[in-house]
Amino acid sequence: MRCQIISAVVLTLLLVSCGEVSSPKEEAFVWKLNLNEPQGDSLSGDDFIDELEPLDLEEREAEIYAQILAGNLPAFLRQLTPIQFTENLHDTLYTVKFFVTPDYLAIGTDENHVLMPMTPILAQRVLDKIGGILPTPKMVDLI
Repeated sequence: MRCQIISAVVLTLLLVSCGEVSSPKEEAFVWKLNLNEPQGDSLSGDDFIDELEPLDLEEREAEIYAQILAGNLPAFLRQLTPIQFTENLHDTLYTVKFFVTPDYLAIGTDENHVLMPMTPILAQRVLDKIGGILPTPKMVDLI
């Protein structure tokens, strides 16, 4: 029976990166979001919500996108958590491993952040920029 491994990065919206099975040495590797580090003048979650309040949908989504690309996310969201499962399809054993953020996407600091809802269009735009995918129903169940 053949065993095939797919590694994926999943932003709880989701990121994917395919690769080979990792060796024991590589198991110690920590998967992180590939985003800029936040700058000293990054907005807190409360300040960001205040900034968004008067904006219309298009302007809000532009600001959310800019904050994500600027890396204004809590540090705890940057380290990804592995999810792994094995599936037997047509007598072939597949092991799938993907990585998720420990919570939904948020803007701000560890101490002051806000979970950031967004339209599916913006979510896909963010994921396209950082090399991700939206989760499948099976991935959501596993998460």
